[in-house]
Amino acid sequence: MTQSKIKQLQSIDWEFSDYRGFSSFPADINSLHWYPAPFVPQIPAILIQALTEKGDVILDPFAGAGVALIETARLKRIPIGVDVNPFAVNIVKAKFIALDIAGNQWFSTIEKDVQSLPKLELEIDQYCESYGVNNEALRWFEETTLEKLCVLHTYVRKEHEEKRQLLKKALFSAILQKCCSQREHYTYVTDGCFPKKPSVSIDAITLFLEQAKLTALAAESFRKQYKLMYSEDWKSPEDVIHLRDARDMRFLKDGSIDMVVTSPPYLGVNDYVKSMRLTWLFFPENSKEESLKNEIGARSKRHRPNAYEEYIEDMEKVFSEISRVLRRPGFFCLTIGQGQGKVNKGNIKEQLLEILQSKYEFRPEAMFSRRIKFKRIQVAGVRNEEIVILSREPR
Repeated sequence: MTQSKIKQLQSIDWEFSDYRGFSSFPADINSLHWYPAPFVPQIPAILIQALTEKGDVILDPFAGAGVALIETARLKRIPIGVDVNPFAVNIVKAKFIALDIAGNQWFSTIEKDVQSLPKLELEIDQYCESYGVNNEALRWFEETTLEKLCVLHTYVRKEHEEKRQLLKKALFSAILQKCCSQREHYTYVTDGCFPKKPSVSIDAITLFLEQAKLTALAAESFRKQYKLMYSEDWKSPEDVIHLRDARDMRFLKDGSIDMVVTSPPYLGVNDYVKSMRLTWLFFPENSKEESLKNEIGARSKRHRPNAYEEYIEDMEKVFSEISRVLRRPGFFCLTIGQGQGKVNKGNIKEQLLEILQSKYEFRPEAMFSRRIKFKRIQVAGVRNEEIVILSREPR
C-alpha cells in the first residue's frame, strides 16, 4: 500500500456519526430487508474504491445481507459472497433481482395485483395445515393480521417465475417483524420467546405495498446513479452469493481473489439464522438446521464451556481459506468487535491478528477505531469496532 493511500484513509471519519441505519436512507436498496448488525455501506465502499481497481474480484466470506456485495458491484468490481444462512442468501439474491426489475411499472403491477387479492377461502388453521405454514404463526400474529399475511402468502406462492417469486418472498419476509405482536427487541424472537397474547392488529397488505414501493424507488435511484457514473445501463453480475461455509470455500481457486472485505460474526452477540424465525414459519428452508449447527460465534452457543476456544478455532479455519484464495499482494480488510459478555475470555482482536500475522504472514497496514453510535450491534455491550487493513508480501 502506498503512503498516499494510507494518508487518504487516515483522513476519513470512520465513525460516520450522521449514519443512523438504512431506515434513514429509504432510497438505499439495502432497505429492502432488515438484517442484524449490517455493514455500514461506506466502510466497504471506501476500502474497495481505495485499494482495488475496476474488474477486481472482491470476496466477503460473511456476506450477511450483502451490503459489501452491493457496493462492490456498484463500483464495477466483481462480487463474490459466502454465507451459511439460507435466508441471508435469499435476501442478497432478492436485492440484485430488484436492481434489475423493480421500478414504477413493476410496482404498479404489484399494487394492482395486491389490491385485488381475494379474501382467504379457508379458516386460518386449515390454510396453515394445507400450505405448510407452521402453526406457531398463530402465537405470533393477531388473527386479522395473520389472515392478511396468508392472503399475501398465497400471492407469493402462486408466482411461478423464480426470480419474481424470490423478490416477493423477500418483501413478505421484510414486514413480518412489523406485523407480529412481539414489540420488544428482535432477540426475543431469536431466543424462542412468544408474545403473551397476539393482540396487535396490523394492516399487512399496506405494509407489503409500502415495502414494494420503497424497493422500486431504491432500485430506480441505484440504476440512475450507476448510469450517471458510467454512462451505461446497470446489469447485475452473476453468481454473486453462495450458500456455503466460510471454513470451506473450495469452490474458489487458489489466488483467485483480489481483496477480501468482511465483518465476521462477533462472538456471542447475534443469532443470524434464528433472526429469520418468523420467515421460516411461512417459508421453511431445508438447510436451516445445518446452518444453525454451522453458524460461527452464534449467541445461542454462548453458554457452551468452550465457546471462546471454538470461535477462535473456527475463525482460524476461515483465515486459512482466505489465505489460500487471496492473491499476493492482496488486501484483507477486517472489521471486528468484541462483546462484553462472559463468553469473551480474552482480547479477540489481538488473538485473531496474532494468528493472521504469525501463521498466515499477514501484516497490518492500517487500523482505525470507530464507536458504534447507531446500534449496529444492539446486544452484548459491543461499543467499538476496529477496521484493520492487512496485506502480504508477494512471493
